[in-house]
Amino acid sequence: MKRWYLFMLPLAAVLGPYALPIGTPVGSIFLFRLLVILGFAFLVVVNYRSHWHKNTFKTLTFLLIASWLTYGVASLFWTPDFFNGIEGDLSVLLWLLLVVIFFTMRVAEEGDDTSVYAGWVAAYVLCFALAVWEWDTGHHLHGYYAENVPAYMLHHIAIGTLSNPNNFAATIVLSWPFVFLLSSEGRVSAWSRMARVAVLLSAPILILMADARLALIAFAIQMCVWTVMNTHTPKRAVLIIFAAASLVGASVSWLVRDQRMLTKLTILYELGFSGQRSPHVRLNMFLNGLTMVLKSAGFGVGAGGYEEVMRHGVHYWTNGNPDPHNFWMQIAAEYGLFVLGGFVALFIAMFVKAYENRRWARRCDEDRISRISEMAMLIMVGYSIVCVANSSYMNQSVNWMVLATLVLMVARGGPSVRERGALEGAKGQDNGAVPSEGQEAS
Repeated sequence: MKRWYLFMLPLAAVLGPYALPIGTPVGSIFLFRLLVILGFAFLVVVNYRSHWHKNTFKTLTFLLIASWLTYGVASLFWTPDFFNGIEGDLSVLLWLLLVVIFFTMRVAEEGDDTSVYAGWVAAYVLCFALAVWEWDTGHHLHGYYAENVPAYMLHHIAIGTLSNPNNFAATIVLSWPFVFLLSSEGRVSAWSRMARVAVLLSAPILILMADARLALIAFAIQMCVWTVMNTHTPKRAVLIIFAAASLVGASVSWLVRDQRMLTKLTILYELGFSGQRSPHVRLNMFLNGLTMVLKSAGFGVGAGGYEEVMRHGVHYWTNGNPDPHNFWMQIAAEYGLFVLGGFVALFIAMFVKAYENRRWARRCDEDRISRISEMAMLIMVGYSIVCVANSSYMNQSVNWMVLATLVLMVARGGPSVRERGALEGAKGQDNGAVPSEGQEAS
């Protein structure tokens, strides 16, 4: 039951409000949120105890998230949008509950984290299937983007269950490392190598199907980082050429049918502040967020208040778009610089710990922990880029599930109980198969 529960969490996060939606005055409750609430309630009812609070990293992580939530609740007294602020605070609460669930259930220590990674693989397969369906039929699931965007913009575009194309592409960037991770479990066979090649080829194609520039850039950087970490000259050069050729080949084959992506890829940056191009608008969104930070003296306009402030007049033109399109700036504008500083500090600490875990694992010949740490670093590299692509990442279930999974991946520093037992068993078998000289003499 525990493994099935952990497996369902990432899949339910990607399904979002399409799975068991229940409307409430302060927002929708759906399967993912129900799973988190029920999981935490179960721990309380059965009085599930754990000593994770004795771990410094886990304790600091809990305190940082709890501090963010506390400040968010306090900011409801001055936010211009009370109900949206409640929904934003509930999203942070979900992250906190997920982290407590993972820590208390000892998911990583008992080797049950594979179920979480398998859930992400299932989510990736779901995104792939929906993208193929959308392209084949031209239909999309009901949602804000599909119902409010002109028909010509919906032609050959992947949205899935992620509300908009940018969020779909971001989910691909954040979930493909889990497919790569599980394809390398156990003995590296020809099938596992084929699975790796398949995901490396399918990921950029899915990103292109969503027409997302930043996500494509994030994937390319992820590939370069992985190549640097895992290969040496001349293999490194060969893999870099392969990754680059895959990206270029997928792009070229795609652009033969649709010139929109070619236009967007060639306009990555333009000067000016008032043009109608996407880079201009995004820059102005950033400047509007910075204005909110300055006018609030660094304390933020309050949880969920960004859009409401934008609706009452902006300093920089954004073509009527009230969304921040930048998660880092949204945190600063709504919750203030102190909360942003804590989040950035936690993010950096997770990356450093993942790097240290990988170095320890390689020195101790712990291949699985090394791979998990590598994938965590790749996800963080991609996350730092794609979280500025979507309109708003604050209330996205995928966002908080990714962050909770990252905490799970880096919190551990050694082998799990089951892995330790397997290692000891393997050593015992080796000792039995190859007796010492003294044993041979007797």
